[in-house]
Amino acid sequence: MPLTAKTCSASEWKSSTWALFDYVQSIRETGLKAGWTWYINPKNTIQAGLGMAYFSIAPGECKPRGGTTIVNNIVMPLTFAVQPSAYIQNEQKLWNLTVRYGLRFSTFTTLGGTTQRYFDPVTHELTSVTDIPKGKRIKTFHGVEPRLSASLPLGKDWSVKGAYSRSYQYLQQARISITGSPVDTWFTASPNTKPQRSDQFSLGLNALFAGEALEASIEGFYKSGKNVIDFVENPGIVIDNENREGLLRSGSSTSYGVESMLKYEFDKWNGWISYTWSRALYDIPELNGGKAYRSPLNHEHAVNFVLTYDFSKRLSASSEWVFYSGSPTTYPVGRYSHMGSWVPVYSERNSDRLPDYHRLDLSLTYRTAKRAAGKRWSGEWNLSFYNAYSRHNAWSIAFNYDRENNYARAIKVYLFTIIPSVSYNIKF
Repeated sequence: MPLTAKTCSASEWKSSTWALFDYVQSIRETGLKAGWTWYINPKNTIQAGLGMAYFSIAPGECKPRGGTTIVNNIVMPLTFAVQPSAYIQNEQKLWNLTVRYGLRFSTFTTLGGTTQRYFDPVTHELTSVTDIPKGKRIKTFHGVEPRLSASLPLGKDWSVKGAYSRSYQYLQQARISITGSPVDTWFTASPNTKPQRSDQFSLGLNALFAGEALEASIEGFYKSGKNVIDFVENPGIVIDNENREGLLRSGSSTSYGVESMLKYEFDKWNGWISYTWSRALYDIPELNGGKAYRSPLNHEHAVNFVLTYDFSKRLSASSEWVFYSGSPTTYPVGRYSHMGSWVPVYSERNSDRLPDYHRLDLSLTYRTAKRAAGKRWSGEWNLSFYNAYSRHNAWSIAFNYDRENNYARAIKVYLFTIIPSVSYNIKF
């Protein structure tokens, strides 16, 4: 089957595709936090805190617009939840060793004021639908999160550090990674979805050079997770599906990698450059034939280069270059006819990647005169260019089929070219 390629902007793609719709989702968080610090003695500093967060989550509102579309008009029921938390930690100095250890405790409760759907944990079939009164508890989860880190100087300019932490994630994101439909959807922990739990270990080395003008660091990490979620194979249009929790499957994850960074500060020049190599795999028994596959958010290589130059105390320029490997995705490798329609056949899950992503951002900042005695504010002008060389980074790769000529066309859809902006900031 012959294949051709084309590039277009998101607006051009929307004007040519049959799936025209507006999709909006939101997470609103309102909270209070309080913290205390006790300086017990020169070798022990204790910190503690309390927090309370209230969430109002709109999972999705889908509105078809114009032309012919297979997407339905639907507003998903709101989700409400509260998350109280508390933590305590101690920073302790033992000779040259600095140790930080503590605990964080959190709970997450989904509340009524919504329609709750219940799915069988084995068959994933919808079993019941219940309207829960506002404020009534639906499901509560608890999490204890230990934290431990330590740093040890190795002479004047060298130090080694290590850390371990456990965390719970009560709001998770699932992505449809099939080309042409890069939709991210948020889910809360619920009667159908457990919170994600992760344990992370890290070990690193830090060094200073050239009279502390250069700082170099390298760190390795390993992270294991439980209860990660992903959509079933070929889930279809899930954004207008009220039963989409039933399309989720859960399993474990593993990620590991190395992060390196070099910071520099020479007279009027300063900035940093970093490189990260990482791997992230999902192992969800009900997906990809039971074989592990790449996480849809894994970028194997990532580079950041930041450079700032101060022309004077009032005028400075900065640049940032960003590069990372394209997001894992799944390309169709064939198709078959079923009841008069063409059905795509996909390769193994996330076995392909979108094109690599990179861009350059530039900015110029001019500060007004320094704040004079008694003056309560100062300001600065900023001129910036996002994506300065107008790179057409792929948002998605879609495939159109020409039945008459029997060929497929790959279409790269991008969102932004160069974006200039001017702003004036006031500092009090």
